[in-house]
Amino acid sequence: MSEPFMGMYTGGCACGRVRYQVTAPPRAAFNCHCRACQRYTGSACMSAMIVPAEAFALTLGEPTQYVTQGDSGYEITRCFCGHCGSPVMTRLARVPDAVGVPAASLDDPSGFKPTMDVYTAFAQPWAPMNPDLRKFETQPSRR
Repeated sequence: MSEPFMGMYTGGCACGRVRYQVTAPPRAAFNCHCRACQRYTGSACMSAMIVPAEAFALTLGEPTQYVTQGDSGYEITRCFCGHCGSPVMTRLARVPDAVGVPAASLDDPSGFKPTMDVYTAFAQPWAPMNPDLRKFETQPSRR
């Protein structure tokens, strides 16, 4: 992602058994500090981008799924490699036309540029946040 969008992003899990491609630029890029994302990543937050569902395709393997209910009341399906455990995608029932892609799962995450921090009410005090990014205590509205 270090170059401007040139038609496709690729990525996958750490062991290479699950691979994907994205053929459209992201709609949004953010750091999510909610407890579910902290647990999903084993870190202070999940850095991710939202892409159009029709532009996302699995190209190898089938991820394992874990379904929970988000604070919105809608289901969140977290998908990860069943072999190595790496997060590879998230589907939000609240936004069925989109897929969440963890930035760290990209083959080249160097160009990932988040524009906001969400669920900052749950941010860990030991994890610094970029003061230049917009902050939302929970999720931003879908306008």
